[in-house]
Amino acid sequence: MKAMVWFLAVVSVTTAAGVSARGWQAQAAAGQSTPALHLLVIEGENAVNVIQQGTAVAPVVEVRDRNDLPVAGATVQFVILRTGNAAAATFANAQSTVTVTTNAAGRAVASPLQGLGRGALRIQVNASYQGQVATTTVTQTNVATAAEVSRAAKVSQGGSGASGTAATASAVAGAVALASG
Repeated sequence: MKAMVWFLAVVSVTTAAGVSARGWQAQAAAGQSTPALHLLVIEGENAVNVIQQGTAVAPVVEVRDRNDLPVAGATVQFVILRTGNAAAATFANAQSTVTVTTNAAGRAVASPLQGLGRGALRIQVNASYQGQVATTTVTQTNVATAAEVSRAAKVSQGGSGASGTAATASAVAGAVALASG
């Protein structure tokens, strides 16, 4: 059975209009114009994918309109951004890009994700609906084994180690519940 890792993250997403998901709400309260379309990252932000166990968190986003209502029927494209000479992951069928349509709840789910190489993983998300666009980037980290996740969590809790490792570990500290087997 594959391990399940769940992460809950509060994120601030920047849209194509340059307004964060939190920022557009403040703009609306202040009477300023709000972006016509914006994205909320529901799952996948700051996820840690374990290559050996085949656990990778496919991004889930929600497309919302200027009234903060879900947008059904929006086109959402997920693109794995390349780092160096190779992509650090692929979607189903070895694809680096996948396009889906939002459901009635305004949500778009990328096809299953497979981590291929260790390190930072960035997935660009582009949404469009009736001439309106929004974009964001989902960041994740790929590690080779569950032991790497455990070591990173220990570094975070102990307060020692490189700041990059501690930053990665802080995303998983307290949330690492890898089931093996």
